[in-house]
Amino acid sequence: MERKKSEDLEAIPGLVAAGIITREDAVKMLAQELYLSPYRFGLAAYDEDFRSEVILAFLRKAAPVLERYEPERSCFGGYLFAFVQGLILTQKRNEIRSLITDSSIKTVSCRRRICPGTAGGRHNARFLHRRTDTI
Repeated sequence: MERKKSEDLEAIPGLVAAGIITREDAVKMLAQELYLSPYRFGLAAYDEDFRSEVILAFLRKAAPVLERYEPERSCFGGYLFAFVQGLILTQKRNEIRSLITDSSIKTVSCRRRICPGTAGGRHNARFLHRRTDTI
């Protein structure tokens, strides 16, 4: 696959509609453009891992983009940019959720850890000792 120019990107929905290229090939071409020109889609400010996650999400979700595009409403480049921005926001949201979950799990596990030097630790140690005696 060779790299496409901006004008070529605008032609992709028409090529798919005419049956000249398949939807899968069009999605691959668009993903390649995302990878090669991250600055055009607002991805240049993010690290490589983040960009890769966005591109993978694009490959999973981009097929309907070509079907829903309406040329009379906007140019395809603008439509594609808005779609990628939505993927970026979704990825940010997922990362924040993961960070919150990880930090919550660490906080809860630290609070429930048996620490022999604390009052709760002594209580837990006595409880565990009693439980093992009865077994």
